Amino acid sequence: ADVTGSEGVSALFKGVSVAFGVPEVRKHVLVALVLNTIVFILVLGALLWLSFSMTGDLVEGSWWEMIIGYLLRALAVVTSVVAAPIIFKLLATLVLPAFNSAVFDAARKHAGGPEIPEEAVGLPVAEVIRIEVSRVGRFIGLLAAIFLGTLILSPIPLLNLITTPIGISLQFLLGAATLGWDLHSFHFELHGLGYKDQKAYLKAKRGRRFGMGAVATILVMIPVIQLLFLTTNVAGAGLVSAWLDGAPRPTT
Repeated sequence: ADVTGSEGVSALFKGVSVAFGVPEVRKHVLVALVLNTIVFILVLGALLWLSFSMTGDLVEGSWWEMIIGYLLRALAVVTSVVAAPIIFKLLATLVLPAFNSAVFDAARKHAGGPEIPEEAVGLPVAEVIRIEVSRVGRFIGLLAAIFLGTLILSPIPLLNLITTPIGISLQFLLGAATLGWDLHSFHFELHGLGYKDQKAYLKAKRGRRFGMGAVATILVMIPVIQLLFLTTNVAGAGLVSAWLDGAPRPTT
């Protein structure tokens, strides 16, 4: 079965009601929510502190230098906000895999996802970690390239008024692509897909990947509420996985 981009997006919002409205899912969500919140706050706090530290001297001087400085600070903050959920996902894979997987599995089961034969389930833990480290490393490299490219062009008058919004837009698109992959990673791991197979699959499903990733990126950029969606998005990923494996879509 296939899932369209719009169905994937709707699953993220259905994930909220499933996460808190279904007792079998909620009992896993509450534990994961607390742990995810602690880890994410630490990650985002560290990145924001780094952003303000790096740009502290840039918001001083003449009015023009201050404009440039605040534009670069805005870029640095966006960089932090986009990077935080990706780095969080890597840390969650390393230290919290059981808790988020429990949310995914419970939501998938609630949606009618078929049982996967035990001998066919999952990737080896070492392979999961290798894939996550590879993806996050590539993401950080591209994110840093966008930031540094914008930074290099920032001293050029007027040009920086164009390059900074472009840099922020590119970072958003990069974050959407990466989060879109993240939301599918539980399903891939369940079915034992390796890195090359995951990449090929998502290349053929760009609409769903970017649709879900863009919405997820926006949701995790909203202060405070982002802490909720970090966990409910996992439940939404469980719904998508069930639908991909033939479970019926809800009629309401």
